[in-house]
Formats: sequence, structure tokens, C-alpha cells
Amino acid sequence: MCMKMMETKPKVNERSFHSRHYCTPQDANKPRDWLLYSETANSLFCFSCCLFGSQLQCSSWAKFGNSSGGFSTFIYQAKAILDHEQSQAHFVSNKLWKEYVKTSGTIQSLDTELKAEYEREASIWRKVLRSIVHVILYLAQNNLTFRGTSDVIGTPNCGNFLSLVKLFSHYHAPLALHIERMEKRKVSYMSPRIQNEFISLTAQSVRSQIIAKIKGRK
Repeated sequence: MCMKMMETKPKVNERSFHSRHYCTPQDANKPRDWLLYSETANSLFCFSCCLFGSQLQCSSWAKFGNSSGGFSTFIYQAKAILDHEQSQAHFVSNKLWKEYVKTSGTIQSLDTELKAEYEREASIWRKVLRSIVHVILYLAQNNLTFRGTSDVIGTPNCGNFLSLVKLFSHYHAPLALHIERMEKRKVSYMSPRIQNEFISLTAQSVRSQIIAKIKGRK
């Protein structure tokens, strides 16, 4: 059931969005699940049209996040909501939305997929950074130089650090994927500045552990 809420929303031409429109006028128990109100934009949007509709056909109702999108002429909100609800463009997008929900089994599936993709990407980055730290520790422990005359991985004279990273990538899939992506992305975590930061961080960690052991002795 739709509850009548106190109007605290900002006004446009002395009118603001009224929460009673979240339900159909004929049945207060039948919510308009497609109707969205954005507090930031102070505008109304159509959820199904934003995701599954054509912005051209659905007009401003589908332009969520656009400064010129949405419906905010609240003096005509009742008629505008009803007109959009009965439009052919809304009917098509709403049908596609319901079919998607029915096929996927849950309305949360899209968020679940995005979260899973985020976790996969985060896992790759953790493995990449762990490999880079291992290379830095190896070179530091053996007092070996890091840089060569070239800063491009895979080129002659690119130095011990980049050469070891390239070697590890042949046996470490996340690192190989990272090197492949480096041509399209700016973030590599392999620059001399980043190497120095990692050396400093590992040094601080080792120093802290040594001090903790000393303090723990009688």
C-alpha cells in the first residue's frame, strides 16, 4: 500500500512532486513501480524506460542523470504521469523490463552481476600488486639494481625489475593480463616512483616488525 508522505520536496513554480502518484488513482494498493523521483535532479523518471527504452521515444523520462532530463513541471504531474504510463514507448520498455525480471529470476540479478565483476577485477589487482611486491623484495634483498636504460617493459635494457615482471607474466595469468591491458590503461604500478613507494612501504613494515620483536624481548 502506498503511504501518503509529508511534502518536503523542493518546489518548481510553487509546486512539488506529490508522493501519492507512486500509486495509481484507481487502486492505492497498486504501486507504480516504474516511477522514480530524484531528489538531486528534483525530477521524475521512468525506471523501465531508463534501462530498456529508447531515449528518443521515451523523451526526457529516460534521460536519468542528464541535467535536462526527467519531468519537473509538477503543476501537470498527474496528467504527465498518466500520459507516459499509457504511451506506447513506456509499454514496450516496461514489457522488456518485466520479461528481464522473469527470465533472470530476480530484480537484483543485475546488481549481483556487477558486484561479481567488481570482485573479479579487485582479485586480479590484488594478485598483480602481490607479484610486483615480490619482485621488488627479491631485488632489494639481493641488492640488485631496478632500472635500465629503457622504461618500456619487454624492450632490451629495460632493467631487472621490468625484466622479472615480464618473466613472471609467463607463469602468472593475472600479471600477463595486466601487461596486456597496459597498452590501453594509464595505471601500471610499474613506474620508478611507484617502485620507490613500494620499497619505502616494505622498509617501514620490516622496521616495524624488528622494533616489535625488540620490545617483546625481556
